[in-house]
Amino acid sequence: SNPPEGFRVIPGFLRYAIDKHGTILSVCVPGGSAGTIRPWSDARQLKPSTVRGGYQHVSIGLVHVLVLTTFVGPRPDGMECRHLDGNPKNNTIDNLAWG
Repeated sequence: SNPPEGFRVIPGFLRYAIDKHGTILSVCVPGGSAGTIRPWSDARQLKPSTVRGGYQHVSIGLVHVLVLTTFVGPRPDGMECRHLDGNPKNNTIDNLAWG
């Protein structure tokens, strides 16, 4: 099955999907064996933690990097993710750019 409308599978993390606002879903079953997954209709939403600098982080990485990688493409050499409004918790695609 496919992720819900508005979500895309995160490149390199086929059991996770993200939307343009930085909401991340997982079909992994906690404590399940490596091959155990739930359907996308039963995916659970990951709750990010705040790390140094005020950035949002989940088990597979920084939310802003995951949004840009999924909706824009891989990080170009020598560039980093920029929050255009300076707010490290605003992970919407319209607020992010490689620079």
